[in-house]
Amino acid sequence: MAFLDEKTNNIVFNDKDKMSAWDNAPEISDADPKKYRVCMYCQFPMDYSDYVMNVKTKHSKDAWTIDLINIKKPKLVPKNFLAIHANCFGNRQNENEKRRLRKYRRTKWMMPKEGYKKSK
Repeated sequence: MAFLDEKTNNIVFNDKDKMSAWDNAPEISDADPKKYRVCMYCQFPMDYSDYVMNVKTKHSKDAWTIDLINIKKPKLVPKNFLAIHANCFGNRQNENEKRRLRKYRRTKWMMPKEGYKKSK
């Protein structure tokens, strides 16, 4: 279970939290959901193998991290975790993104046909 590290003032997530965040992100209909999901903020694909724990450390531009869906009531429970691109961290429009996330889950997302290259 996630907890707040008071020394570094960062939230520490375990593997179960990582899986929950990944499962909460919108799926791409023509890609394996275990390998690819779409970032809710920029609408570009995320690769599961590109996880970065801390957005402040050096990472690739396609790396993903965990954000909270609802920061208005910041509970560290799995249903409140969301996978997003590390570079999109801080791009939220509302304190509670539940409504937007429901809308994005209903949308049929497709993998880009051309021009999508995973960059390091």
